[in-house]
Formats: sequence, structure tokens, C-alpha cells
Amino acid sequence: MLGKVLDFVVGREPVATGAVVTAVLALAVAFGADLTGEQTAAITAAAVAVVGFLARSAVTPVRHPEPPPAPGVPK
Repeated sequence: MLGKVLDFVVGREPVATGAVVTAVLALAVAFGADLTGEQTAAITAAAVAVVGFLARSAVTPVRHPEPPPAPGVPK
């Protein structure tokens, strides 16, 4: 069940998911998580990289679209 929900949310809104991950990390650090600035930056960079790949796969066509044939023109 949780896997299907995650697939749906991450698959449909990868950029929003990345923003939420970054915001949760910032809140955790603000409220006392024991992470250095370098660790926070590394986690954020990894999240942004993963989200970038997910977003690209969500918007990149898998094949070149072919225009429809013009009416009355034989193939």
C-alpha cells in the first residue's frame, strides 16, 4: 500500500516531492537534528539529483512523435 502511494506521489510530482524532502531536512536541522552543514548540504544535493532524474524521466518523451498524415496525401 505504502509503495503504491509513494510511486503515485513521486511519479506524478517528483519536483514537489524533492521540495518536501528538502523542507523536512531543513526543519529537522532547525529543531535540533545533529547534522553538520556539510552533511545537510550533501543530503540536499543527493535529493536534488534524484529528483532531477525523476523529473526528467517524467517529462522526456520515450520516442519521437510522428505528425499525423495530411488529409488526402497518400503515405
